[in-house]
Amino acid sequence: MGQIATLEEKIKQTELESGEGKAALEGRIKELEAQHKEETDKVFSLEAERRKLQNQVQELRGNVRVFCRLRPFLPNDKRKEGEESVLTVGMDMCSITLRDPNKPKEDKGAYQKFKFDRTWAAHEGQEDVFKDVSEFVQSALDGYNVTLFSYGQTGSGKTHSMQGSGNEQMRGIIPRAIEQVGQTKLKLMTQGWEFQMKVQYVEIYNEVVKDLLSSETKDLKILRDAYGMTEIDGVVMMEIEPENKREVDDVMGIAAKNRSVCKTDMNAESSRSHSIFTLHLVARNDEQNAVLRGQVRSALATVVNGGGLVFQYVPRVLFLM
Repeated sequence: MGQIATLEEKIKQTELESGEGKAALEGRIKELEAQHKEETDKVFSLEAERRKLQNQVQELRGNVRVFCRLRPFLPNDKRKEGEESVLTVGMDMCSITLRDPNKPKEDKGAYQKFKFDRTWAAHEGQEDVFKDVSEFVQSALDGYNVTLFSYGQTGSGKTHSMQGSGNEQMRGIIPRAIEQVGQTKLKLMTQGWEFQMKVQYVEIYNEVVKDLLSSETKDLKILRDAYGMTEIDGVVMMEIEPENKREVDDVMGIAAKNRSVCKTDMNAESSRSHSIFTLHLVARNDEQNAVLRGQVRSALATVVNGGGLVFQYVPRVLFLM
């Protein structure tokens, strides 16, 4: 009986110690959870401040900016032997000089200088261009509507700049922008953000709106929603995982296949249409009770006899000529 009483006493003592240990662990867990929430709130606050300051900088630099990229001579271009370009990008990377080919090079009156927010020489590649465009994409992730508007004559290289081709170096602004969104998405998901992203891609050709992500022929109409924003009734809104490069390339491939092209003096498969790619993104953080909505709209407008397109105003616009 004495041994039983001793064992019972030891059991009670062990249970008491275990209970105290459990209480201590629970207290420590609560303490760590409070510290984690404090740090999370601090990160969220700093990120909100970063968004505010960055977009103040964008506003100071100009919400509407105009960039110009020179197209190089290509093997299929019809040019005379020894013919030189009459356009030169300045050392300041913000100007382009046009020379009148009918006047002597020594004549100062043969030159006209044009200023832009940024210029790229013919030898600068797709990556160089996107470095200067990427900050506009960040604005969309911060909840702004952004338009990247490529404007120029047929054969001037708009599709190359904006869409590019499949391999890494030749990818254009649109796939690179989606990739940047995907990288930021993965980072923000660790902070409790959830994302929903959809894309649409349409073409306007001969005054007809065509859905480039659908093989069906549909009667699409451009409407205004209750908030005054432009929307296209009946267009395909394709969900996309922007971090999935293959999925992004597939979308670009479908659109490229469905675009209207024809042969010109400058290009064997030149697009004679206007096209508009839009990435719609919604980001939610339930813990912080926050929602961000943004758009990246990439528009290509072909100049035909001086014509063009006019889009509704959005807070961030880049004209790429």
